[in-house]
Amino acid sequence: DRIKISDYPANQSRHIKNFDKIVENIPLWDKALLKEVYTQQQGIRPFYAFTEIDTDRYVINNAYRQVYIAVRELNLAGLPESDRGWLDIHLRYSHGYAAVMTPAAITGEKPLTNFIQDGILTSAGEFEIRQPRVYYGLSKAYTYTLAPNTIGETEPSDKDKDKKIHYAGQGGVHFSSLFRKLMFALYFKDERLFFIQQQIGENTRILFRQNIAEQIQILTPFFVLDRKPYPVISDEGIFWVQDAYTVSDRYPNAESYNGRFNYIRNSVKIVVNAYNGKVNYYISDPDDPIIRAYSRIYPGLLKPLEDMPSEIRSHLRYPQDLFEIQMLMYARYHQTDAEKFFRNTDLWDFAGISPEKSSYLTLPRHDSDQPEFVLSAAMKPAMKSADSLSAFVTAGCDKERYGQITVFKFPKEILVPGISRINSLIDGNPDIARELLLSEKSGGKVRRGSMIFLPIEGIILYIQPVYVTMPKEPAIPELKHVIVGTRDSAAMAGSIEEALQKLGIGIEKPQ
Repeated sequence: DRIKISDYPANQSRHIKNFDKIVENIPLWDKALLKEVYTQQQGIRPFYAFTEIDTDRYVINNAYRQVYIAVRELNLAGLPESDRGWLDIHLRYSHGYAAVMTPAAITGEKPLTNFIQDGILTSAGEFEIRQPRVYYGLSKAYTYTLAPNTIGETEPSDKDKDKKIHYAGQGGVHFSSLFRKLMFALYFKDERLFFIQQQIGENTRILFRQNIAEQIQILTPFFVLDRKPYPVISDEGIFWVQDAYTVSDRYPNAESYNGRFNYIRNSVKIVVNAYNGKVNYYISDPDDPIIRAYSRIYPGLLKPLEDMPSEIRSHLRYPQDLFEIQMLMYARYHQTDAEKFFRNTDLWDFAGISPEKSSYLTLPRHDSDQPEFVLSAAMKPAMKSADSLSAFVTAGCDKERYGQITVFKFPKEILVPGISRINSLIDGNPDIARELLLSEKSGGKVRRGSMIFLPIEGIILYIQPVYVTMPKEPAIPELKHVIVGTRDSAAMAGSIEEALQKLGIGIEKPQ
């Protein structure tokens, strides 16, 4: 009842009305390459690292914008050998710092703009975080931290200088008694925890299980966790949102997924404070009987979703793991004809347009001009030889349409090319080949990014960014070109707008 089926009007239109709203939110950067750029331009110190690059939507300068976002987490592996002593690892280098947020659609001719004001590097300063320190995160390198301590914790004060700070949060547990020292020394198999005296005080706490997935699994092992927790930036600080599932393998007359379960609900949204590690559980699916049972078993653990702070709730999204499981099931059960169903003659599979089966995009709502953040996937016939697309599926992430799955079926009489056909179309274009060869001859390393499939206003677009890394220090990838393909042609230019003009597709911009 939450799946809406619609025929996509693949009418070969040559005009895009809401161009600016569309193009300013197309995520043109591959996350792996953007991680290189962030590390070079926003890393600040070698003991920081960006564990994951994520995408989300924020209101920037009163406009709804899709952004990339990454948190600077502690990276002990980046410390020089001289700074890898026991006191360095467990007392001095204790936390990450702030985050980077950049526009999804920034191209090579524009500077990388960080929307977060961190007080260290120059930024646009749209967000100023009152508590930017990160003691809990995604890194698997965390062991334990003693803070506050007498030697002070290292943190950048500006681009070139460091300062000492002292933890003032309530994370972990107090570490002042001999009994606790003994217990933790035994638990971590580290006798120095028992004998340490001069470097700690009566307010010292031991922070451990700082990886949020580990912490949540210890607290609530009965929840299955989504593979991709993500950060949310608010004025107060940095928070992690972890989707969690209730599952069962005993739902009557239901098909099993990989022999593991035949019932799954995204019943819980978990929020972890990156500074103090506080964990809050919110019920996102109150109709789930399993979560209702847990609510009775553990009174006070699970809060109603309405209790979640609004600045975090506005960034909730439909989880990828659940969506991809649903699409794998729907790939078979979309067949309503009995004969086709039993013969599997119209079985679907993920199209393989990009390395990820699904991705988050900002698209205009099909019933209005307003943008919405959706999780999307292209589907194709399951036959290995098939290289055409059958449907484009979206799942709403914004509050008013959250969880609404829409299947846009392509007309069978119109060929919507798959990834191999489009790659052949691009590779066979002499103008594109000539331009890429010029970049290589100038010494640049050319890399083509992941394909973005974008059906919009009756037009089928395939968008592929092209990055060039010049042989200089630092060697930073730059987004130099954008390839735009349609069902029968392709062009490359410095921007999407220029490529569309080469293809003869008109665009409408606000006056």
